[in-house]
Amino acid sequence: MKAKTDNRASEGVARPSRRAYWTLQALGWGAYALSNHLMFFIVPWRGWGRFTAIVLLPALAGFLLSHAYRAFIRARGWKRCAPLALAPRIIVASLVQGLGLLLVQEAGLLTLTENRETMSIMWHIHAMTLYFFSIPFFGWSLIYFAYHYAARAREAEVAWWRTAAEARAAEMDTLRSQLNPHFLFNALNSVRALIAEEPARAQRAVTRLSEMLRYSLQRSDVATVALRAEMEMVENYLALEAMRLEERLRYRVEADPAALEASVLPMLVQTLVENAVKHGVARQPGGGALAVEARRHADRLRVRVVNTGALAGASDPEGAGVGLRNARARLRLLYGEAASLMLTDTGRGEVIAELDLPAHPARNGQLLSAA
Repeated sequence: MKAKTDNRASEGVARPSRRAYWTLQALGWGAYALSNHLMFFIVPWRGWGRFTAIVLLPALAGFLLSHAYRAFIRARGWKRCAPLALAPRIIVASLVQGLGLLLVQEAGLLTLTENRETMSIMWHIHAMTLYFFSIPFFGWSLIYFAYHYAARAREAEVAWWRTAAEARAAEMDTLRSQLNPHFLFNALNSVRALIAEEPARAQRAVTRLSEMLRYSLQRSDVATVALRAEMEMVENYLALEAMRLEERLRYRVEADPAALEASVLPMLVQTLVENAVKHGVARQPGGGALAVEARRHADRLRVRVVNTGALAGASDPEGAGVGLRNARARLRLLYGEAASLMLTDTGRGEVIAELDLPAHPARNGQLLSAA
């Protein structure tokens, strides 16, 4: 029983306790007894016998009949029925319980009173009496099934959001796993090109590469990082690429102090820079320049990566490449429509990748530095 309760709690769907059910039962049928009690004073009936038969016995019988009805509902699985299939069952069940209530009251009057005149009148209008006695049970059914239909709707909504969150997390993990090998292979190629020719520079390159790998491992469990850490990653990457490309790569990295504390997706700026080097500067016979700028404007963070080159497909302003597609997908998963990534060919031999997203401050526990 405990495991079942814990499982329901974990689903986030509140269910009424036994105490709440019995409390509502007592209050509901107590109100029914009170209404009959008021009628008892309006109609010129006197005596404890009639009071018991008209007020107390029907309320007690209604309490017990509705509880038995609940057990019947649960045993027959009526809570899984569609409303159209359930409606005739509720009507029949209400009439049956109303008949039971009528028989209890008639038996009480026969047993507890001696005057049969009232009884004779009631038997002549038994159909109307049965109708009125069925109304409380019909109302009880409506409330009971309305609650459970609402609970099922809440459960379905919670299940939908849970599935969506799991799918979102799985998609984010997939995108991250696609980014890691892409980054690693390029970094290793940069180091490999230096080992034989310049061991000292290769040693420095290995140090930078180890910092990049440590950053990559540390950020795997966080959704966002401080821009400061991401810019350190970018500087390490550009330093490695500059060792490989030498004078063919000229770069600068600038960021406002206020922008450095804003949060970004890990490896996001690195992806833009890597794309600019691979598809821009490295493809130019004479190399080119690359600039990374980060600015904060009120509650927005804007990062621009400007590089020498041209878009491979001028008719595709959104740009191509797995890295950029993944970057856009990650932004959409985390920020929805609140963030954008645009790739523009200026027509003057430059390509601009511009990132615009909310400037949320980095929270405690986020990765603040790769060192």
